[in-house]
Formats: sequence, structure tokens, C-alpha cells
Amino acid sequence: MTTESQRVEHKLAFTEQTVNMFCYYSIYVGSTIKRSNNSNVIGLHIEELKIKPNIKVNPSKYVIEGDRITFSCSVDISNSTTRIILVHGRTTLSSNMAQEEYSMSVKADDSGEYECISHLGEVDKSSTINITVKELFSMPVLSIHPAEVFEGERFNITCQIHSFASERIQRGDISYSILRDKTPVINSGIAGKASNGEYICIAKAKGIVKESRKVLIKAKVPVSKPEITVDGPVIVNKTFWILCNSENGSLPIIFSLKKNNTILNRAEVSSINKTARFSAMISTPSDISSYMCEAENNGQVSIKMSGRLDVTVIVSLAMWKKALIAVFCMLLVALLVLFIVMRYKAKRGKREMAAELSVKPASPKSDDSLTLSLTNDTHYSDHTVVVKNKESVWSERPPDVADQDSLGSTSEGDIEYTEVVHPQPVDPTRSKFSILKRCPSLFLFLLSLLLHFEEEHYDSSACMRRLEKNHFLGGI
Repeated sequence: MTTESQRVEHKLAFTEQTVNMFCYYSIYVGSTIKRSNNSNVIGLHIEELKIKPNIKVNPSKYVIEGDRITFSCSVDISNSTTRIILVHGRTTLSSNMAQEEYSMSVKADDSGEYECISHLGEVDKSSTINITVKELFSMPVLSIHPAEVFEGERFNITCQIHSFASERIQRGDISYSILRDKTPVINSGIAGKASNGEYICIAKAKGIVKESRKVLIKAKVPVSKPEITVDGPVIVNKTFWILCNSENGSLPIIFSLKKNNTILNRAEVSSINKTARFSAMISTPSDISSYMCEAENNGQVSIKMSGRLDVTVIVSLAMWKKALIAVFCMLLVALLVLFIVMRYKAKRGKREMAAELSVKPASPKSDDSLTLSLTNDTHYSDHTVVVKNKESVWSERPPDVADQDSLGSTSEGDIEYTEVVHPQPVDPTRSKFSILKRCPSLFLFLLSLLLHFEEEHYDSSACMRRLEKNHFLGGI
């Protein structure tokens, strides 16, 4: 110890022993240290302070939960300055044990070490004792049956203990109560929103109250009817995605893709979006309606079935069919051009023929008549022409006198009346171009027939009925 004074004091703590004590000092002289001689030697005999407490417990250190025990702490040498405290773990139970005892009703968690500590000045002494507490009854256990309950299902709640101290109580001495959100309820009910909550069980006997662990009950929601849709276009003979989704239902949900009541694939959905994806392929457009979705989240009793898949199907034509359609298109264009050209020539021929037959008579008479039959080498029908002049339409020669006399001698009663029939002219283009006029409809029919071959089975009688419906068999 370093000091600048001529006196030093130092406090020491000793246990019970005998020691010899002396002292000396050292000083600096220049750069060296000079040590003094030792002082006189003093012998000390140190005795133990008799303040170690004695700890006792009554009636026994082996007790049953609910029993009452009493602790007492005392020292051999009575001193008014001595202070005694009782400690259990980190908890001070009493700080005045020198004057009074400490009494308590024990519980199961009161087992352990108890310590009495005495203080006198700066000296502390302690003594300990172990207490063993047996449970009066075990902690109650709350259970729900069934463990997972769906809305509308009945459930039961049980509260029970596994053991009890038969030397103190009987099983019938224990009372139970069940609380939901701190409100007493009965031990059964129908699951639903009203039954959801936090449940707890309380057991009581001889002043001992124990609570079970809290159990949260939330009724699960049955899965709703699934909806079946597709992701992207559906093309024949190409893979596409089918989506199955239920708007409501507790997770997890198991979705099954079915085709004509045959399960093709399954998927379990545990995420919030509740959507399952399946890949599929169809060979004909009619196959699309054979797909359905099945959803369940509580076994067979919860199965819900969607409607049949109903979406637009795109038919992808083969290359040879596309080429055939192109050929038909070019054939249609060629037929239309041919029809226009022939129509134009036919109308031009009619105008020329009409001009040739338009002839003016030289000197007509009302009582003269001439019947002339003309035959055109075209497809016009025969015509009977009555010319009110006995002179030929191809001659302008005046009539002879003999002819006039013979004509004049004819009496009115000898005149012969001829009925002239004028049949309607037949259009020469109709028979030639009737098929040409049907070309657009014929092309459209062939195109639809080609598309119809995309089906797996094509009915030949249906083809004949389609021909008759479009008047191709009877009108060509």
C-alpha cells in the first residue's frame, strides 16, 4: 500500500485461525528503494462468530400439495443486531426470521431448496433445507374430439387429470369447469363461427386450482364447388393448362383432374391462392367437355365437383389441308373469272341477234298474212312470226297483177285464221352457268366438309344430308 503519511490502516477479514502479524515500509532514495526493518510481531487468535442459523420445517420436509408448513430460523448466540432472512431461489420469503416463524400452504412448484441467512456486521452465515412437495392432482388436460372439426360438425370437449394423491382426496373431490374466452361453456356443441375461440379447463380441489393449457378452436370451412378454367388458348393436339380453383375452403385442399369420371392427376394446394394447375391435351374439339375438377379437404364427405370444361377450341389444320384450301380458293377465283367472261359474251350475242331480227315491212295490208318459221342454230327455241304482207321480208319487189287478182278473188269466208303461239325464250346462259352460279356455295360447303374431317369419326350419311340440304345433289 502506498501512502505519503506516516500512518496506515487496513481492514482484514479472517476465518477461525491463529496468525502472526508484522509490518515494514520502503522508501525511494534516488533511483533505488530502501526497505526498513520488520516491526515487532503480534500473534492473533481468531475465533468463529457463532451466528450460523439453524433452519427447521414442520410438520415435515416431505409434504403434499395443499399442506401447510412452517419454517423457523435461529442462532446459538442471541444478539439484537443479528438479522435473519428466509430465501427460496431468488425470492425473499421473510426478512425477520429472528423474531418470528414463516408459514405457507405449499404447491407443487414450491419444491426445492430453502435458505436461512444471518447477518451480523459484515459477517454472513447460512443454512439450507430441501422441501419435496407431491402434487395433490396433476395438471388438467383439455382435449377436443375430433381434433379437426369442420363447420356444421359436432364436437366434444373433455377435461381430465392423470393422477391424484389418494391419501388426501378422491377423484370425485375434483371439480372441473370449461371456459371459452373466459366465459363458461358446456362440453359439446356444433362447430361454427360462434364456437370459435380460446378454450381452457380449470380443476379445483381443497383450495388448489390448476388450469390446463389453452386450446384454440377454429372450425374449418368445407371446400366450395371448384371452378374449372384454362390458361391460354386450347389448340387440338397441343398441350394446354387447366386451372382448378375453389373460392372457399380451409387448407390444404386436394384437387383432382378427371376425364369422363377417371382421375388423371391430383394436386394438393396449401397456398393462399388455392389454385391447382394440370397439363392436358385433346385430339378432337369434343374432348374438351369431358374434363372436370374435383375438390376435397375433409375426405369423401367434402367432395365437390365442378361443371364440365366449356371453352373455345382452336382446330389446327394439317399442311396438306391448308394447301387443299389454297387450291380451292384459286379454283374459285378461276371459275368466277370464267363466269364473268362467258356471261359477257352471251349478252353480246343476244344483242347482235336482236339487231338482225329487227326488220321494217315495205307496204303492209290488214287482210294479208304470212306465216314464217325461223330456226336459230343457237339454243333459242323456235318462233312463229306472222308478217301482214304477202311479200317476203327479204324482197322489195312489187307484187304481180296476177297475184293481186288471185288475192282479190278470195272471199272473206275463205280466210284461214292461224293461232300464233309465242313461247317464252329460254335463257341460253342458264343451263351453261347454273353450276358456275353455285360455285361460292359449293366452295364454302367443301371447306366446311374439310374442317369437319378434323373429328375422329365422320358420318357419311351426315355428309349426304348436308349435300341435300345445300341443294347440290338435286340442283347440279
